[in-house]
Amino acid sequence: MGEKVILQVIGGLNRGGAETMLMNIYRNMDKHYRFVFLSYRPEDTQDDYEQEILSNGDRIIKLPVARVHNPVTFYMDLKALMRENHFDCVHCHTLFNSGVVMLAAKHSKIPVRITHSHSTGIMKRNNLINRMYFAFSRYLIRHNTTMQIACTQQCGEYLFGGDFQGVILNNGIDIDKFNTTTQPMLSMHPDLARTDILKLAAISSFYEVKNHTFMIKVADCLRNRGVAFKLFFVGRGPLEEKLRQEVQQYGLEEYIIFLGVISNVHELLPAIDVVLMPSLYEGLPVSLIEAQASGTPAVISNKISPDVNLGLDLITFLDIDGNYDQWVDTILEMDKARPDQETITETINKSGYNVKENVKIVSALYDGKTRV
Repeated sequence: MGEKVILQVIGGLNRGGAETMLMNIYRNMDKHYRFVFLSYRPEDTQDDYEQEILSNGDRIIKLPVARVHNPVTFYMDLKALMRENHFDCVHCHTLFNSGVVMLAAKHSKIPVRITHSHSTGIMKRNNLINRMYFAFSRYLIRHNTTMQIACTQQCGEYLFGGDFQGVILNNGIDIDKFNTTTQPMLSMHPDLARTDILKLAAISSFYEVKNHTFMIKVADCLRNRGVAFKLFFVGRGPLEEKLRQEVQQYGLEEYIIFLGVISNVHELLPAIDVVLMPSLYEGLPVSLIEAQASGTPAVISNKISPDVNLGLDLITFLDIDGNYDQWVDTILEMDKARPDQETITETINKSGYNVKENVKIVSALYDGKTRV
């Protein structure tokens, strides 16, 4: 069987949920499948995962975001790319932007065209222009895609429509890394080694949808109650400076620590007491699967898909309507007992969140199979 070349249209290659899911698959794929990555980034920037991809001898192609935002120039660039290179499959992860990609792929006679939904929302204004864009993009996707994939049923219905009957591909993780036997790397920050404080973490990029301001207000309530704690913000993003200013305004510099982007989250989670995620909306966050695999409890927004709860008694859903005291009460009442590793491993495997199972599914789809 010859090599198959898969064009992965991902937009960017920083440590986000969809990007991490894709990289987990990339690392575990048979070499018979060669990934080429297409991102919408300037040539002079390097995202978190780029060095790993390039060091493996694989390609990253970049398109200027200004040309991507113009459907005509975007289509022309895609057609030129697909004319000059051979692709057996296009796998697109960029929500409504996928419509033009699928159209160009069909016109380029690429036989396997996959659109993959990772979200239940998008931070765009609900105005007439955007509604028309969403409707037209959904039309292009539905008429030019050969396989629809989503990480949850809700994500599928959001992008493809209420009649979505495509493949549910769970966001698989490497359970050899994320487990209760992993030793924490306490050298990341001195406070991680402390046993006399409550250690909280928010593992997400600094975007409005992640609702970091809500967590700052929860931290303020914890401080006002006299709780000894540290809240670690893990990630980066365009709102970082704004969030740093908010931390200063509340006088929480001693309590909230910006760790930046880290590549070894699996060595952070064992040191954390509770993960926080009060998102405005989400698909199915990989980081919450990683937290449960590590035996770390999480208090999260009820806007996040209930499918993220693996039934290990580690996830608590709460409203994000401004009742910060409810979040504080729940955090302080979290059970310190954690499931044993055998139970966690069995649950991860049965729930389909082992990345090795994901690899079997996408390999079949790349081979053109419509039933997996």
